[in-house]
Amino acid sequence: MIEDFAGSKVILDHLHTRILSGATIDAEMVAMHAAEINAQVKLAAKLGLQRRAKLVPDLDTFLAMRRRARGEPPQSDVIK
Repeated sequence: MIEDFAGSKVILDHLHTRILSGATIDAEMVAMHAAEINAQVKLAAKLGLQRRAKLVPDLDTFLAMRRRARGEPPQSDVIK
C-alpha cells in the first residue's frame, strides 16, 4: 500500500508539473487528477494517515519571531 501511495504521489506530481508548465488542461487530465487524488485519499485512510490541524502563530507573531531569530529590531523600531 505504501508503494501505491508513493506511485500515486508521483503521478500527481507529474500532472501538477504539466499544469504549471502551461499544458492544455482537458477533461481527461481533470478526470485523471481527480482519480489520483481519490486514490491517494483512500490509500491514506487505509494506512491510518489523517490530516491534523497544526497550531501556527498568526502572521504578526510569526514575523516578530523571525525578526528576533535573525537579530533584527522589532517592527516598531524599523525605519520606513
